[in-house]
Amino acid sequence: VTGLEQRLAAALNEARNVLHSYGYYSGRVRGKVERAAPGADGKGPRAVVRVVFLPGPQYSMGATRVIAEVPAALKDEEPKAYGNLPHTLADAGLAQGEPALAADVLAAVDRAREAFLNNGFPFAETVSTTYIADHNNRTLEAEVRIRPGAFVRMGDIEREGAETVRDSYIENMRIWRKGRPWNQARIETLRENLRATGLFQSIDIIPAKHEDGEGNRPVALTLQGAPERTVSAALKYHSYFGPGFQANWEHRNLAGR
Repeated sequence: VTGLEQRLAAALNEARNVLHSYGYYSGRVRGKVERAAPGADGKGPRAVVRVVFLPGPQYSMGATRVIAEVPAALKDEEPKAYGNLPHTLADAGLAQGEPALAADVLAAVDRAREAFLNNGFPFAETVSTTYIADHNNRTLEAEVRIRPGAFVRMGDIEREGAETVRDSYIENMRIWRKGRPWNQARIETLRENLRATGLFQSIDIIPAKHEDGEGNRPVALTLQGAPERTVSAALKYHSYFGPGFQANWEHRNLAGR
């Protein structure tokens, strides 16, 4: 029984976390280990473990804030320079009054950061998140601090590695205009398009450390090529046609495109 009670104590802590993840921040759990009569097989006493959930009311989202120190030189250009950035989690798709589900809150925090990544701030990172349960109003308040980092405008592609693939082929995959704010979603689309060719073992895409003559940062693309040729052979036997041999040769980059 002592061992069961120790396991129960750990289980109750996990049960409280479950309640909180579904927005029941004033909920309680209790548990008890009870002795029971021997089983039908007569092999000694049994134990019954009971866990009772008392969830109480489900909390909803209260006031939220997204705090970020945008470079002072850019503030006068908003929203022309970098688009609309979130100031609350409601701007990231989690409206005030919605159930305070942990999964939804964390997803909204991720979307808030993604908004910076897609509006010119490729180095944006979430510095801290603070949550306060208001038991009087049954709400969850949140404050998210984001460090935007440098503002970057996208330039041409600067490629390194996989020289057998032509520059023009890769340049034709560019899906942004020079001078536009850095957009990580477009970068990920480029990555997927490159991966779909089957020509590269690894693909790394980051902003270059230098700017071009127009104040844009080239998109630094580092590629590691994959084998371009495949040779296969097979022996086979057919009961009607008899023995046979089959060979295949494939080149996935014959013309560099």
